Amino acid sequence: MSGMIGRVVSILSTASVLCLAAGAQTPQYDLKKDVVLEQRLNQDIPLDIRFMDEGGRDVDLQRYFDGKPVALMLPFYQCAGICTAELNGLVKALKKMTVMPGKDFRIVLASINPYEKPQLAAMKKQAYLGQLGRPEAGDGWHFLTGKQESITRLTEAVGYHYVYDKETDQYIHPPGLIILTPKGRISRVFGGVDYNPRDLRLALIEASEGKIGTRTEQVLLACYQFDPQKGRYGLAVARLLQISGGVTLALLVGYIAMNLMRERLRRQHAASGLRDAAVGAAGSGPGAEA
Repeated sequence: MSGMIGRVVSILSTASVLCLAAGAQTPQYDLKKDVVLEQRLNQDIPLDIRFMDEGGRDVDLQRYFDGKPVALMLPFYQCAGICTAELNGLVKALKKMTVMPGKDFRIVLASINPYEKPQLAAMKKQAYLGQLGRPEAGDGWHFLTGKQESITRLTEAVGYHYVYDKETDQYIHPPGLIILTPKGRISRVFGGVDYNPRDLRLALIEASEGKIGTRTEQVLLACYQFDPQKGRYGLAVARLLQISGGVTLALLVGYIAMNLMRERLRRQHAASGLRDAAVGAAGSGPGAEA
């Protein structure tokens, strides 16, 4: 039910923005080509891109890649439509996860609006930390703003395509979340505004290369496989068959080995009994009492 509600919110949010543009004039862009979040898996992004954090400090992306995976989102802070929906979806997922920003991974939001300033970013950070209810997560959740050059370099690197509509003064953009490894390589891409907590957790554990998450979660990851087309994890049937086949083979080998060991012990006992009988017969033969 929550997934269906999320998809409805995503559709309605996108439609509301598009209707604003359509009310002024026919859009001069193709939604299928110009408003797209690509699945550029295994693509490295440049970490020398400079932004300003919510405190007004000049930073580069490398600052946030310090051995932990990173969840990247590209909204703009004055957006009241789809950006709000995807941020609310992220908070909803975070509340149900065992891994948390700061301790296990980082979240980086970079505004695609070059005119937004750190003061607005700071207000948004305070608002969403309050919504999450975990102020300690602030150390791992960063709200950035930057110049158009920086925004263009980052969006082009991750395959994030959007357009600016002058008539409505709005950015028409796709919602989504990009999971990157600690070295800045794109590991997983989720579209939409509703993020499954299990899928997000597995993606972060996978991107960390086993450095975060419980042992059970790491084992669970071996049973799932990411589907880029659907943007979610599903049971890896072939992998499960391999695992179950391996377990079956191990059990069979163990069963055979156990039975061979039992047969060997039985033969040893039988041979020992024959020796004892022979010794007894020899001791009770003719002249034994002489």
